[in-house]
Amino acid sequence: MNRGLPALLLLLAGCPHRPPPAPEGSLVIAPKPAPAAPEGTPVAPGTWTDASGLSLQIPEGWSGQTGPPGSSLLLTLKHADTGVQVELWSFASSGEVGPRPRPGCEWMFNDAANHRLVPALTPAVTATCLSDDPLAPVVQGWYGRVHGREVQVEVIYPAGRVIEGRAVVEPLLESLKGG
Repeated sequence: MNRGLPALLLLLAGCPHRPPPAPEGSLVIAPKPAPAAPEGTPVAPGTWTDASGLSLQIPEGWSGQTGPPGSSLLLTLKHADTGVQVELWSFASSGEVGPRPRPGCEWMFNDAANHRLVPALTPAVTATCLSDDPLAPVVQGWYGRVHGREVQVEVIYPAGRVIEGRAVVEPLLESLKGG
């Protein structure tokens, strides 16, 4: 018996099988795509409040949406003119307040936020996250506790827009209240 035959059979059995093409003019039914994750509710300028009483005054020029139902992401906002984004998160207390990992970003600065307070997050920690890619956004965050939960505000500045972005985000940071 040929010694190479069993090896050839194993090799052929492991090759992917492609079905023959459908005859011309036949109906091909594609599989249903997976349902998209539920999205939140759109928000516009004005007062936003969540169920725990956390509130934020959204100025003109900002729009966004609430996080998906049951998500730790409460709110995502974007400033139309600068592209600056703000994410507001709330987590069950883990015992230590601070930034959570972000893909493609390394937390380079982490300090008590006594020099830049967000009123609802007092006392707080502030941190800045930078990427190795100079064209990647810069993330600046504030982390504290409100009503026994960890609350974090992270601002994502497009490359080259930190100073301009900080000016437009300041009213949002100052308006965050713990209820």
